Amino acid sequence: MADDFKYHIDHAGSLVRPPALIEARQARAAGRAGDAEVRAAEDEAVAEAARLQRRIGLSAIGDGEYRRDDTTSVVYDAVKGFGGTAATPLAELFAEIASLPPGPAAVAKLEPAGRLAAHEASFLRSATRRSTVVTLPSAAFVTERSFDADRSSAAYASPGLLGAELARVIREEVQALAGDGIDHVRLANPAYALVLASAGRERLRAAGADPDELLDRMTDTDAASIVALDVGEDFRVSLDLTTGGAPVLADGYDATAVTRFFERLAVGRIHVEYPEAVNSRFPLELVPAGRVIALGVVDVGSASPESVEDLLDRIDTASSVLDLEDIAISTNGGFAPAAGAPGRVSWAGQHARLELVETAARYYWGNEL
Repeated sequence: MADDFKYHIDHAGSLVRPPALIEARQARAAGRAGDAEVRAAEDEAVAEAARLQRRIGLSAIGDGEYRRDDTTSVVYDAVKGFGGTAATPLAELFAEIASLPPGPAAVAKLEPAGRLAAHEASFLRSATRRSTVVTLPSAAFVTERSFDADRSSAAYASPGLLGAELARVIREEVQALAGDGIDHVRLANPAYALVLASAGRERLRAAGADPDELLDRMTDTDAASIVALDVGEDFRVSLDLTTGGAPVLADGYDATAVTRFFERLAVGRIHVEYPEAVNSRFPLELVPAGRVIALGVVDVGSASPESVEDLLDRIDTASSVLDLEDIAISTNGGFAPAAGAPGRVSWAGQHARLELVETAARYYWGNEL
């Protein structure tokens, strides 16, 4: 069995920001509060998020990304060398797939000003005794989002060179998080939808990009960020491909591209989308033996939650292809929107969806949880 943790309840991404945290940040912006008050609100929010996830029984406890504007900001806030906005067709496509505003361009030699997620890890470890997870944007996602030939070439002649630098930054942080006692690091790269989905590949070609070249470049970069880690046998790195139900998945996946992806990137746990629409489901028949697949069966943006019966039917279908012990079930992305964007669900809606994941999982794995 590939998943030594026996973790079958998962969650991909961020949590809804609670009202007290939103109010604290608004007060700081208006000059009525300072950083200390916001930090205290963040700490309380993370502690409550840990309690929520512990009660539900998720595979590992995260901090909801409450200290970030979005998943990627943990890099942009801690690494000098980014500025302005990457104004390229590829950057615009990445922003669309990830439901994010366009990212900053790499305009100078990158200089990390310190750790990326040290405080997140420290407080999270103090908030729970359960297994813990920290999400980082994958090196490839930041690279392709931020490389702008007109502005980046003075420091990096190609996206491959920028990717090598960011792979080093991410690898060092993954190594440090393992040293902090974090059990699981999730690397998020929703842009794999563009190189793996049939419609995404067409979008890339229309934008003047070769999807196979991009696939190879991204897998090279992400593989370099996890190579030769010096970690304990129970430490896990996973790759999150979920997009929260991006329309580009509606026409299905390119089988040759998916096979190439797995041949080039050996990550033990992959988060994928497995929605009600059969055509949009990740092709499990192409998954190599021994990989653990977290199925995004609960839609974070749907108007109403799925039924338990529907989720059980989908797990039945998946288990006819994969060993049941190599399956987890999850949401199909994070709940929190990018800064300034409308929320997908309320706090209560988020709780209901996470409980739905837990309920369906317990039908299948019972006492193993």
